[in-house]
Amino acid sequence: MPPIIDPAGWMLIVVTLILASRWKVFAFDPKVRAIVLVAVLLRTLYSVANVAAGPLFGLGVDAQEFHRAAVAFLNGGGIPGGPFSGYMYSAVIGVIYRLTGGGLLLGQQLSVLAVVLTAASSVRIMRRLSVQPSRIKWALAALLFFPAGVVFTSGLLREAFEQLVFVLILELALRLIDRPQSRTVVALITTVALGGLLHRALAVAGLVVAAASTLIALSIRRPLRADRAGSPLRIVPVVLALVAIGGLSLPRLKLPYGVGPNTLAAASEYRLGAEPSRADYLRFRPGYTIGLIDVPVVVGLYTISPLPWQVESPADVVTALESAMRLVLVALLAFALIHVSRASSREFLRVFLLAGGWLTLELIWSVGTSNWGTATRHHLVGFPILLIVTTLAPPLFGRGPHSSQLLESRVISRS
Repeated sequence: MPPIIDPAGWMLIVVTLILASRWKVFAFDPKVRAIVLVAVLLRTLYSVANVAAGPLFGLGVDAQEFHRAAVAFLNGGGIPGGPFSGYMYSAVIGVIYRLTGGGLLLGQQLSVLAVVLTAASSVRIMRRLSVQPSRIKWALAALLFFPAGVVFTSGLLREAFEQLVFVLILELALRLIDRPQSRTVVALITTVALGGLLHRALAVAGLVVAAASTLIALSIRRPLRADRAGSPLRIVPVVLALVAIGGLSLPRLKLPYGVGPNTLAAASEYRLGAEPSRADYLRFRPGYTIGLIDVPVVVGLYTISPLPWQVESPADVVTALESAMRLVLVALLAFALIHVSRASSREFLRVFLLAGGWLTLELIWSVGTSNWGTATRHHLVGFPILLIVTTLAPPLFGRGPHSSQLLESRVISRS
Protein backbone atom coordinates (compact mmCIF):
# COMPACT_ATOMS: atom_id res chain seq x y z
CA MET A 1 0.00 0.00 0.00
CA PRO A 2 1.45 3.44 -0.94
CA PRO A 3 2.64 5.45 2.12
CA ILE A 4 0.21 8.24 1.28
CA ILE A 5 -2.68 5.80 1.91
CA ASP A 6 -2.55 6.12 5.69
CA PRO A 7 -6.04 6.28 7.27
CA ALA A 8 -4.66 6.91 10.76
CA GLY A 9 -2.47 9.73 9.41
CA TRP A 10 -5.33 11.42 7.58
CA MET A 11 -7.56 11.07 10.64
CA LEU A 12 -4.91 12.78 12.78
CA ILE A 13 -4.72 15.58 10.20
CA VAL A 14 -8.45 16.20 10.67
CA VAL A 15 -8.12 16.07 14.47
CA THR A 16 -5.20 18.52 14.41
CA LEU A 17 -7.07 20.98 12.19
CA ILE A 18 -10.13 20.82 14.46
CA LEU A 19 -7.96 21.36 17.53
CA ALA A 20 -6.23 24.35 15.96
CA SER A 21 -9.54 25.95 14.97
CA ARG A 22 -11.62 25.14 18.06
CA TRP A 23 -9.30 25.09 21.09
CA LYS A 24 -10.39 27.63 23.66
CA VAL A 25 -6.82 28.67 24.48
CA PHE A 26 -6.72 30.40 21.08
CA ALA A 27 -10.27 31.79 21.28
CA PHE A 28 -9.37 35.13 22.92
CA ASP A 29 -8.43 36.55 19.50
CA PRO A 30 -9.67 35.32 16.08
CA LYS A 31 -6.33 36.37 14.53
CA VAL A 32 -4.44 34.09 16.91
CA ARG A 33 -6.67 31.19 15.92
CA ALA A 34 -6.12 32.01 12.25
CA ILE A 35 -2.34 32.11 12.72
CA VAL A 36 -2.34 28.66 14.31
CA LEU A 37 -4.67 27.20 11.69
CA VAL A 38 -2.61 28.52 8.75
CA ALA A 39 0.58 27.24 10.38
CA VAL A 40 -0.96 23.77 10.73
CA LEU A 41 -2.11 23.79 7.10
CA LEU A 42 1.35 24.84 5.92
CA ARG A 43 3.07 22.05 7.84
CA THR A 44 0.47 19.49 6.79
CA LEU A 45 1.01 20.33 3.12
CA TYR A 46 4.78 19.98 3.53
CA SER A 47 4.29 16.71 5.39
CA VAL A 48 1.98 15.23 2.74
CA ALA A 49 4.36 16.34 -0.03
CA ASN A 50 7.25 14.69 1.78
CA VAL A 51 5.36 11.40 1.96
CA ALA A 52 4.24 11.58 -1.67
CA ALA A 53 7.44 12.87 -3.30
CA GLY A 54 10.11 13.09 -0.62
CA PRO A 55 12.46 13.38 0.90
CA LEU A 56 12.05 17.14 0.78
CA PHE A 57 14.58 19.68 2.02
CA GLY A 58 15.34 19.26 5.73
CA LEU A 59 13.64 15.88 6.01
CA GLY A 60 16.40 13.73 4.60
CA VAL A 61 18.86 11.46 6.38
CA ASP A 62 17.94 12.04 10.04
CA ALA A 63 14.17 11.98 9.55
CA GLN A 64 14.41 8.87 7.38
CA GLU A 65 16.61 7.15 9.95
CA PHE A 66 14.11 7.82 12.76
CA HIS A 67 11.35 6.34 10.57
CA ARG A 68 13.44 3.27 9.69
CA ALA A 69 14.25 2.72 13.36
CA ALA A 70 10.52 3.00 14.23
CA VAL A 71 9.61 0.42 11.59
CA ALA A 72 12.43 -1.86 12.75
CA PHE A 73 11.18 -1.64 16.34
CA LEU A 74 7.64 -2.36 15.09
CA ASN A 75 8.95 -5.53 13.46
CA GLY A 76 10.66 -6.78 16.61
CA GLY A 77 14.00 -5.00 16.42
CA GLY A 78 15.68 -3.37 19.40
CA ILE A 79 16.41 0.27 20.21
CA PRO A 80 19.74 1.41 18.72
CA GLY A 81 21.93 2.60 21.57
CA GLY A 82 19.57 1.34 24.29
CA PRO A 83 16.50 2.82 26.03
CA PHE A 84 18.26 6.05 27.04
CA SER A 85 19.45 6.94 23.55
CA GLY A 86 17.73 9.39 21.24
CA TYR A 87 16.20 6.42 19.43
CA MET A 88 13.79 5.89 22.30
CA TYR A 89 11.75 8.42 20.33
CA SER A 90 11.67 6.01 17.38
CA ALA A 91 10.57 3.19 19.66
CA VAL A 92 7.57 5.22 20.85
CA ILE A 93 6.69 6.08 17.24
CA GLY A 94 6.96 2.37 16.42
CA VAL A 95 4.51 1.52 19.21
CA ILE A 96 2.09 4.13 17.84
CA TYR A 97 2.46 2.61 14.36
CA ARG A 98 1.54 -0.81 15.78
CA LEU A 99 -1.46 0.47 17.76
CA THR A 100 -2.93 2.52 14.90
CA GLY A 101 -1.71 0.79 11.77
CA GLY A 102 -0.29 4.11 10.66
CA GLY A 103 2.90 4.94 8.83
CA LEU A 104 5.13 7.87 7.93
CA LEU A 105 2.26 10.32 7.43
CA LEU A 106 0.94 9.58 10.92
CA GLY A 107 4.41 9.98 12.44
CA GLN A 108 4.94 13.31 10.73
CA GLN A 109 1.51 14.57 11.72
CA LEU A 110 2.34 13.84 15.36
CA SER A 111 5.03 16.51 14.98
CA VAL A 112 2.43 18.95 13.65
CA LEU A 113 0.20 18.12 16.62
CA ALA A 114 3.16 18.85 18.92
CA VAL A 115 3.47 22.28 17.26
CA VAL A 116 -0.15 23.08 18.16
CA LEU A 117 0.46 22.00 21.76
CA THR A 118 3.61 24.15 21.88
CA ALA A 119 1.66 27.15 20.60
CA ALA A 120 -1.00 26.61 23.27
CA SER A 121 1.59 26.37 26.04
CA SER A 122 3.35 29.50 24.74
CA VAL A 123 0.07 31.42 24.74
CA ARG A 124 -0.67 30.31 28.31
CA ILE A 125 2.76 31.51 29.45
CA MET A 126 2.31 34.90 27.78
CA ARG A 127 -1.15 35.35 29.24
CA ARG A 128 0.23 34.36 32.65
CA LEU A 129 2.76 37.18 32.21
CA SER A 130 -0.06 39.54 31.13
CA VAL A 131 1.54 40.17 27.73
CA GLN A 132 -0.46 42.48 25.48
CA PRO A 133 -2.62 40.55 22.96
CA SER A 134 -1.02 42.36 20.02
CA ARG A 135 2.40 41.13 21.10
CA ILE A 136 1.09 37.60 21.59
CA LYS A 137 0.03 37.64 17.94
CA TRP A 138 3.40 38.70 16.55
CA ALA A 139 5.29 36.32 18.83
CA LEU A 140 3.08 33.42 17.77
CA ALA A 141 3.42 34.36 14.11
CA ALA A 142 7.22 34.53 14.43
CA LEU A 143 7.26 31.14 16.14
CA LEU A 144 4.93 29.33 13.75
CA PHE A 145 6.12 30.82 10.45
CA PHE A 146 9.85 30.79 11.12
CA PRO A 147 11.16 29.03 7.96
CA ALA A 148 13.41 26.52 9.73
CA GLY A 149 10.59 25.74 12.14
CA VAL A 150 8.13 25.04 9.34
CA VAL A 151 10.57 22.62 7.70
CA PHE A 152 11.94 20.76 10.71
CA THR A 153 8.63 20.43 12.59
CA SER A 154 6.78 18.99 9.60
CA GLY A 155 8.67 15.69 9.53
CA LEU A 156 9.69 12.81 11.73
CA LEU A 157 12.40 14.70 13.62
CA ARG A 158 12.58 15.20 17.39
CA GLU A 159 12.63 19.01 17.32
CA ALA A 160 8.84 19.50 17.52
CA PHE A 161 8.64 17.30 20.61
CA GLU A 162 11.80 18.75 22.19
CA GLN A 163 10.34 22.21 21.71
CA LEU A 164 7.06 21.13 23.29
CA VAL A 165 8.74 19.50 26.29
CA PHE A 166 11.00 22.50 26.96
CA VAL A 167 8.10 24.98 26.81
CA LEU A 168 6.03 22.74 29.10
CA ILE A 169 8.92 22.57 31.60
CA LEU A 170 9.01 26.37 31.78
CA GLU A 171 5.22 26.64 31.99
CA LEU A 172 5.09 24.15 34.86
CA ALA A 173 7.99 25.92 36.58
CA LEU A 174 6.01 29.18 36.49
CA ARG A 175 2.96 27.41 37.88
CA LEU A 176 5.09 26.02 40.68
CA ILE A 177 6.21 29.54 41.56
CA ASP A 178 2.73 31.04 41.35
CA ARG A 179 0.82 28.28 43.12
CA PRO A 180 2.77 25.32 44.49
CA GLN A 181 0.75 22.11 44.22
CA SER A 182 1.71 18.46 44.35
CA ARG A 183 0.29 17.77 40.90
CA THR A 184 2.45 20.54 39.43
CA VAL A 185 5.54 19.05 41.07
CA VAL A 186 4.72 15.59 39.70
CA ALA A 187 4.03 16.99 36.23
CA LEU A 188 7.30 18.95 36.24
CA ILE A 189 9.40 15.96 37.30
CA THR A 190 7.68 13.73 34.74
CA THR A 191 8.21 16.26 31.94
CA VAL A 192 11.91 16.65 32.77
CA ALA A 193 12.28 12.85 32.69
CA LEU A 194 10.51 12.66 29.32
CA GLY A 195 12.79 15.40 28.02
CA GLY A 196 15.78 13.29 29.01
CA LEU A 197 14.46 10.45 26.85
CA LEU A 198 14.31 12.80 23.87
CA HIS A 199 17.72 14.39 24.41
CA ARG A 200 20.06 14.43 27.37
CA ALA A 201 20.49 18.21 27.01
CA LEU A 202 16.81 18.65 27.86
CA ALA A 203 17.26 16.64 31.05
CA VAL A 204 20.11 18.87 32.20
CA ALA A 205 18.39 22.15 31.28
CA GLY A 206 15.13 20.86 32.79
CA LEU A 207 16.86 20.01 36.06
CA VAL A 208 18.33 23.50 36.25
CA VAL A 209 14.91 25.06 35.62
CA ALA A 210 13.19 22.75 38.13
CA ALA A 211 15.77 23.45 40.82
CA ALA A 212 15.65 27.22 40.19
CA SER A 213 11.84 27.32 40.28
CA THR A 214 11.86 25.35 43.53
CA LEU A 215 14.28 27.82 45.12
CA ILE A 216 12.22 30.77 43.89
CA ALA A 217 9.02 29.20 45.24
CA LEU A 218 10.73 28.78 48.62
CA SER A 219 12.00 32.35 48.66
CA ILE A 220 8.80 34.23 47.89
CA ARG A 221 6.11 35.25 50.37
CA ARG A 222 4.28 32.01 51.01
CA PRO A 223 6.06 28.75 51.82
CA LEU A 224 6.08 25.91 49.32
CA ARG A 225 3.30 23.51 50.17
CA ALA A 226 1.97 20.44 48.45
CA ASP A 227 -1.69 21.40 48.42
CA ARG A 228 -3.65 23.15 51.17
CA ALA A 229 -1.57 22.33 54.17
CA GLY A 230 1.95 21.29 54.86
CA SER A 231 5.38 22.64 55.61
CA PRO A 232 8.48 23.51 53.64
CA LEU A 233 9.68 19.99 54.49
CA ARG A 234 7.40 18.80 51.70
CA ILE A 235 10.17 19.98 49.38
CA VAL A 236 12.40 17.08 50.44
CA PRO A 237 10.79 14.47 48.13
CA VAL A 238 11.03 16.96 45.27
CA VAL A 239 14.74 17.50 45.85
CA LEU A 240 15.35 13.74 46.12
CA ALA A 241 13.49 13.14 42.86
CA LEU A 242 15.50 15.84 41.08
CA VAL A 243 18.74 14.35 42.40
CA ALA A 244 17.67 10.90 41.19
CA ILE A 245 16.91 12.20 37.70
CA GLY A 246 20.19 14.10 37.68
CA GLY A 247 22.14 11.01 38.68
CA LEU A 248 20.74 9.18 35.66
CA SER A 249 20.88 12.05 33.17
CA LEU A 250 23.97 14.14 33.86
CA PRO A 251 26.55 11.44 33.13
CA ARG A 252 24.98 11.06 29.68
CA LEU A 253 25.61 14.65 28.55
CA LYS A 254 28.05 13.36 25.91
CA LEU A 255 30.71 14.14 28.50
CA PRO A 256 32.57 11.12 29.90
CA TYR A 257 33.11 12.83 33.26
CA GLY A 258 29.54 14.04 33.65
CA VAL A 259 28.92 17.49 35.14
CA GLY A 260 31.39 18.65 37.73
CA PRO A 261 34.90 20.03 38.04
CA ASN A 262 36.03 18.16 34.89
CA THR A 263 33.03 19.01 32.70
CA LEU A 264 34.77 21.58 30.51
CA ALA A 265 37.80 19.33 30.15
CA ALA A 266 35.51 16.53 29.04
CA ALA A 267 33.74 18.86 26.60
CA SER A 268 37.10 19.86 25.14
CA GLU A 269 38.10 16.23 24.75
CA TYR A 270 34.80 15.42 23.07
CA ARG A 271 35.03 18.33 20.63
CA LEU A 272 38.64 17.53 19.68
CA GLY A 273 37.77 13.87 19.16
CA ALA A 274 34.76 14.53 16.94
CA GLU A 275 35.01 14.00 13.21
CA PRO A 276 35.73 17.26 11.33
CA SER A 277 32.82 18.75 9.41
CA ARG A 278 32.27 21.78 7.21
CA ALA A 279 30.23 23.46 9.93
CA ASP A 280 32.97 23.33 12.58
CA TYR A 281 32.86 27.08 12.93
CA LEU A 282 34.86 26.89 16.16
CA ARG A 283 37.83 24.54 16.42
CA PHE A 284 40.39 24.50 19.24
CA ARG A 285 44.02 23.61 18.77
CA PRO A 286 44.98 20.09 19.94
CA GLY A 287 45.36 19.85 23.68
CA TYR A 288 43.43 23.03 24.43
CA THR A 289 40.92 22.84 27.29
CA ILE A 290 37.88 25.11 27.36
CA GLY A 291 38.03 27.30 30.46
CA LEU A 292 35.28 29.17 32.26
CA ILE A 293 36.52 32.38 30.66
CA ASP A 294 35.90 30.80 27.24
CA VAL A 295 32.27 29.85 27.89
CA PRO A 296 30.72 33.31 27.19
CA VAL A 297 32.71 33.51 23.94
CA VAL A 298 31.65 30.00 22.90
CA VAL A 299 27.99 30.71 23.66
CA GLY A 300 28.15 34.06 21.86
CA LEU A 301 29.74 32.58 18.75
CA TYR A 302 27.26 29.73 18.81
CA THR A 303 24.42 32.24 18.85
CA ILE A 304 25.62 34.27 15.85
CA SER A 305 27.54 31.73 13.71
CA PRO A 306 28.24 31.52 10.85
CA LEU A 307 30.07 34.81 10.66
CA PRO A 308 30.13 36.56 7.24
CA TRP A 309 33.53 35.13 6.25
CA GLN A 310 32.34 31.61 7.12
CA VAL A 311 29.47 31.65 4.62
CA GLU A 312 30.20 29.09 1.89
CA SER A 313 26.80 27.90 0.64
CA PRO A 314 23.17 29.04 0.23
CA ALA A 315 22.34 27.16 3.44
CA ASP A 316 24.98 29.25 5.24
CA VAL A 317 23.33 32.42 3.93
CA VAL A 318 19.98 31.38 5.42
CA THR A 319 21.64 30.38 8.69
CA ALA A 320 23.51 33.70 8.86
CA LEU A 321 20.24 35.61 8.40
CA GLU A 322 18.65 33.55 11.17
CA SER A 323 21.64 34.31 13.41
CA ALA A 324 21.30 38.04 12.72
CA MET A 325 17.64 37.89 13.71
CA ARG A 326 18.54 35.92 16.82
CA LEU A 327 21.06 38.59 17.79
CA VAL A 328 18.29 41.19 17.63
CA LEU A 329 16.06 38.99 19.78
CA VAL A 330 18.82 38.56 22.36
CA ALA A 331 19.17 42.34 22.54
CA LEU A 332 15.40 42.61 23.08
CA LEU A 333 15.68 39.95 25.79
CA ALA A 334 18.21 42.16 27.61
CA PHE A 335 15.89 45.17 27.28
CA ALA A 336 13.01 43.06 28.61
CA LEU A 337 14.96 42.01 31.71
CA ILE A 338 15.92 45.62 32.43
CA HIS A 339 12.32 46.70 31.89
CA VAL A 340 10.82 44.01 34.13
CA SER A 341 13.41 44.63 36.86
CA ARG A 342 11.30 47.64 37.87
CA ALA A 343 8.43 45.30 38.77
CA SER A 344 8.24 43.32 41.99
CA SER A 345 10.99 40.81 42.73
CA ARG A 346 8.51 37.96 42.27
CA GLU A 347 7.62 39.09 38.77
CA PHE A 348 11.24 39.72 37.84
CA LEU A 349 12.25 36.26 39.03
CA ARG A 350 9.58 34.65 36.87
CA VAL A 351 10.89 36.36 33.75
CA PHE A 352 14.49 35.76 34.79
CA LEU A 353 13.68 32.04 35.09
CA LEU A 354 12.49 31.98 31.47
CA ALA A 355 15.56 33.83 30.21
CA GLY A 356 17.86 31.69 32.34
CA GLY A 357 16.24 28.49 31.10
CA TRP A 358 16.78 29.53 27.49
CA LEU A 359 20.40 30.54 28.14
CA THR A 360 21.11 27.27 29.97
CA LEU A 361 19.92 25.23 27.00
CA GLU A 362 21.95 27.33 24.56
CA LEU A 363 25.03 26.93 26.76
CA ILE A 364 24.65 23.14 26.72
CA TRP A 365 24.23 23.06 22.94
CA SER A 366 27.24 25.32 22.37
CA VAL A 367 29.70 23.55 24.68
CA GLY A 368 28.45 20.00 24.16
CA THR A 369 28.32 19.88 20.34
CA SER A 370 31.10 20.29 17.80
CA ASN A 371 29.18 20.32 14.52
CA TRP A 372 27.40 23.66 14.67
CA GLY A 373 25.74 22.83 11.37
CA THR A 374 22.99 21.29 13.52
CA ALA A 375 22.55 24.60 15.34
CA THR A 376 19.54 25.61 13.27
CA ARG A 377 17.62 22.66 14.67
CA HIS A 378 19.03 23.07 18.17
CA HIS A 379 18.08 26.75 18.31
CA LEU A 380 14.45 25.83 17.54
CA VAL A 381 14.04 24.08 20.89
CA GLY A 382 14.42 27.23 22.98
CA PHE A 383 13.06 29.62 20.33
CA PRO A 384 9.54 29.93 21.84
CA ILE A 385 10.97 30.97 25.22
CA LEU A 386 13.28 33.55 23.61
CA LEU A 387 10.30 35.04 21.78
CA ILE A 388 8.14 35.04 24.91
CA VAL A 389 10.69 37.02 26.91
CA THR A 390 11.17 39.56 24.10
CA THR A 391 7.43 40.37 24.21
CA LEU A 392 8.13 42.04 27.55
CA ALA A 393 10.63 44.51 26.09
CA PRO A 394 9.54 48.18 26.21
CA PRO A 395 8.64 50.03 22.99
CA LEU A 396 11.94 51.09 21.41
CA PHE A 397 10.44 53.90 19.35
CA GLY A 398 7.66 56.32 20.27
CA ARG A 399 5.17 55.80 23.06
CA GLY A 400 3.55 52.51 22.21
CA PRO A 401 1.50 50.39 24.61
CA HIS A 402 3.24 48.70 27.50
CA SER A 403 4.37 45.16 26.76
CA SER A 404 2.37 43.88 29.71
CA GLN A 405 0.62 44.95 32.87
CA LEU A 406 3.52 43.77 35.03
CA LEU A 407 4.35 47.35 35.96
CA GLU A 408 0.74 48.46 36.39
CA SER A 409 -0.81 45.47 38.10
CA ARG A 410 0.27 42.60 40.28
CA VAL A 411 -2.57 40.43 39.07
CA ILE A 412 -1.38 37.20 37.49
CA SER A 413 -3.33 35.88 34.55
CA ARG A 414 -3.88 32.18 35.12
CA SER A 415 -5.16 29.81 32.52
